[in-house]
Amino acid sequence: MDCPIDTDVTHLTETIINAANLSIGKTKSSTAIPNVPWWNSEIKETIKNKNKALKTFQNSGKTEDHIKLKQLRAKTKYLVKISKEKSWKTFISSIAPRTDPSLIWSKVRSLCGRSREKHTHLIVENTLHTKPNDVANLLGASFQTICSDDNYDKTFLTNNIQNRNSQYISNISPLLQDQIHLNFPISLNELNWQMNKCSSLSPGPDDIPYIFLQNLPL
Repeated sequence: MDCPIDTDVTHLTETIINAANLSIGKTKSSTAIPNVPWWNSEIKETIKNKNKALKTFQNSGKTEDHIKLKQLRAKTKYLVKISKEKSWKTFISSIAPRTDPSLIWSKVRSLCGRSREKHTHLIVENTLHTKPNDVANLLGASFQTICSDDNYDKTFLTNNIQNRNSQYISNISPLLQDQIHLNFPISLNELNWQMNKCSSLSPGPDDIPYIFLQNLPL
């Protein structure tokens, strides 16, 4: 059975997100590095310099800035062309009469920059495991072995078990006001004070940025 506070939080979150979807547009960010084998750091740096030169020319309009922009554009095209040719030659040289067709098409898709599914395979005791259920069970068994109590000495285990079974003793004194305040419900003033200290960062798992909460009519 759901806790009332959880229900209220879910309702508030859905209300804010629905209102934002109706009134605020969303953009999708593209990956900074294309998923192609011919991409490299030199091309990335050249494109970065080309974009800087473009902004400089747009702001100044000077002939020398225009010449520099054209030079960087030509350099970028040249590097991309050379890198593509090198990747293609590497791909061709890797093909043999008995090459698996699935491997060939996988490399073709890689050259085109198409997304492809990633599968996790494991080799355990010289045996290749490819089925997802087998891989999951093997990983679970490995994690269980790593986290097992068998990895610790008897002295540590004895003390650890005693600490687990010992009853928790509260250190909060009803005579000290500062300690009692720790268990008081959070007030609206405390919430507003904390929200005013928050900077506008990326939203968390609930997709609600701080700026939304800061502008709520509380």
